[in-house]
Amino acid sequence: MIRQSPLARFSTEIVGLLEPRAQHMVVEAWLEDSCRSTATDQVTVQVAAVTGRPHSTQGDLAQLITTTRKLKMETHGLPMTCIEHSSVLDGRGHVDFLRLLLLVTEKLHDSTRALVRQGRTVIVYGGALHNDLYPRWPLEELSYAQSLAAELGGGVLELDLVVPEIVAPMAMVRREDWFPLLGRASPDRVIVWARGPGSYVIILPARDESVAKVAKPIALM
Repeated sequence: MIRQSPLARFSTEIVGLLEPRAQHMVVEAWLEDSCRSTATDQVTVQVAAVTGRPHSTQGDLAQLITTTRKLKMETHGLPMTCIEHSSVLDGRGHVDFLRLLLLVTEKLHDSTRALVRQGRTVIVYGGALHNDLYPRWPLEELSYAQSLAAELGGGVLELDLVVPEIVAPMAMVRREDWFPLLGRASPDRVIVWARGPGSYVIILPARDESVAKVAKPIALM
């Protein structure tokens, strides 16, 4: 069975539904990178290794850009200078991931706010960590959404897309309040769970019924 990434499914199933409401998209990627250096390569390689990012990611990102262009949406990446790339490397050339996450948070916030101040409605695509309207301690400083909503007086909608086949094996998601809902995942069902005002988890249709087994209670003997 081929497992499509959240980015691939966003491109093929979701963005077309959102396009009538926004003509601008900010993507958590270095699309506007003006720096081609050793530091850039080091950051890219180390991030891919630690996150387990599949080789298909670049292809999925290219597909998203192609799709948004067809929809006449303007896609904006996160501008990163050579100095900023170098700033997330320590003295041994290792990525300081906290520093990197803080920088990404700042870039997502500033890029989105700049477009909103121009009267734009903006879609932001990235990880669920940065768009969290209700971040858990001590992750508040890694959310651009919470501070942006406070500055704008609201108007920020958080949608967390869950691909059942991708998240089912992840031990970390078993602590999430919505995890038991994976027990109802199926090919003919979309599940929406409200975390709070303006914040929703959307469990996309599963490729088959087997993925639901991970969240079903184990019968006692």
